[in-house]
Amino acid sequence: KATIILVTHEIDEAIYVAQRLLVLPPKPVTCYHDMTIDIHKQREVVFTQEFADLRSQALRFLEKESSRP
Repeated sequence: KATIILVTHEIDEAIYVAQRLLVLPPKPVTCYHDMTIDIHKQREVVFTQEFADLRSQALRFLEKESSRP
């Protein structure tokens, strides 16, 4: 098995290529949220409700983290 780590600031890209998505806060770096991405990898996946739900979930965690003092 191979593990590839891709760092991106694009949520859509992360959901599209990943099997697992880790949301990391600024400093100190810890895993803030761990999401399993279990959708079929096909070009049309970005137009599905499941993709939109995963995107909303990731955005909620990023917004929640950015509002922390």
